[in-house]
Amino acid sequence: MKEPPLSLEDRLTAIAYQFVNLYERWSEDRQVAAKHSAEIADLVNRLTVQVSRLEGLAPEVEESLKKSVFQAAQSVTQSMAQPLRQEVIQQTKIFASNLDRLLHSAQEALLKTSVQSFRWQLQMLGLSLVCCLMISFFFIKFWMPRPHLPLMEDQVRKLANGYLLETIWPHMTEGEKTRFEHLVDMARKNGETPL
Repeated sequence: MKEPPLSLEDRLTAIAYQFVNLYERWSEDRQVAAKHSAEIADLVNRLTVQVSRLEGLAPEVEESLKKSVFQAAQSVTQSMAQPLRQEVIQQTKIFASNLDRLLHSAQEALLKTSVQSFRWQLQMLGLSLVCCLMISFFFIKFWMPRPHLPLMEDQVRKLANGYLLETIWPHMTEGEKTRFEHLVDMARKNGETPL
C-alpha cells in the first residue's frame, strides 16, 4: 500500500534530524581526532623524555629522532584528517541533495496550491456574478412596479363609457343594438368620436 506523501513540515523536520545526526557524527569524529591528538601529544612527550635521557647520544642521532617523531606525528595526523574530511564532505553533499529535493517539492506544492487557489477564486467570482444577475432579475421581475402611462381626461371618459357599454350591451334588444350602431356610424361620418 502506497504511503501518503509527506507534508512540507514533515520533510523539513526529517532534514533537520539528518542535519543534527550529521553534526553529532562530526562531533564524535572530532572527539576521536582530539583523543588521537592527545595520545600523539602524550607519545611525543614520552619520546621527548626518552630523548632527554639519551642526551649523551650524538647530536646527529638526536636530530634524526626528532625528524622521525615529527614525520610520524604528521603522517598520523594526515591519515586521520583525510577520512574525516571525506566523511564530512560526503555527508554535506547528501544533506545538500536532500535539501535541494525538499526545496523542489516545496516549489511544486506551492505552485499546485496557487493554481488550486486561483481556480477556487475564479469559481467564486463566477458564482457571485450568477447570483447577482439572478437576484437582479427576480427583484426587477417581482418587486419593481410596472410603468403606467398617465391617461388624459378624454381617454378616461372613453374607457368609462366603454365599460358601461360592455355591461349593458348583453341586456339590449336587437332593435336598440341596431339603432346604437347606426348612431355610431353617423357620428364617425360627421368626424365626431363616438362615446
